[in-house]
Amino acid sequence: AALSSVGTYVMARSRVVVPLASESCARERSEILKLSLPKIPTSIFAAFSSQLIVFIVSILGTQGQLAEIGALTRLAMLFVVFKRFGSVMVTPYFAKLDFSVVPARLRMLLLAMGTLLLSVSLVTYVWPDPLLFLLGNDYGHLGFEVFLVVVLALTRVCNVQIVSVRNARNYIFNWHSIAILVPQLCAIITGALIFDLGVLSNVLYFSLLISVTALTSNLAILWVGLQRE
Repeated sequence: AALSSVGTYVMARSRVVVPLASESCARERSEILKLSLPKIPTSIFAAFSSQLIVFIVSILGTQGQLAEIGALTRLAMLFVVFKRFGSVMVTPYFAKLDFSVVPARLRMLLLAMGTLLLSVSLVTYVWPDPLLFLLGNDYGHLGFEVFLVVVLALTRVCNVQIVSVRNARNYIFNWHSIAILVPQLCAIITGALIFDLGVLSNVLYFSLLISVTALTSNLAILWVGLQRE
């Protein structure tokens, strides 16, 4: 709610100028297409891959495992606020920065995200009881799976922040979709061959492999953008 309020305040202060009917918007339209078209394949892929875990468990797992993955997925909602932080705060902040200070601020962001991931993951691994309490008594045996879900959710949070910085600096290239999709497809094929996806923990490992691959790809694109700017 707080992040939404900040976003609403920023939008309210923005000046939106409607062009006259006689003015041409060809250049602006071209810029919009240049930024949006390379991201369409990855957006379509993300829409389907977000349900990949549920689909795999529904095909290979049991009814009990499907209920467990549904309960574990609810824990990921605890980290939605950090994902919203990327679009509401990180993107506008990095968009207005002079390039000379971008590397230093980016290092601070990466350090903060790394600290968040390691600290919360460690606490969850050592003391998963509060999250198990939220799930209920029927899921008290899922201590390690809760840890994996938290690591997965935080990895996705880090990925969102990297994408937010990349979008803020317009690091969107013609080969964007290839750099994102090809490694993830390779990760999906590799994971399907390595893991027994009939086991719940292996399904989470599989999803974590895909998420880490996406994070690595986005970091690589961000590095290329920094070198070219």
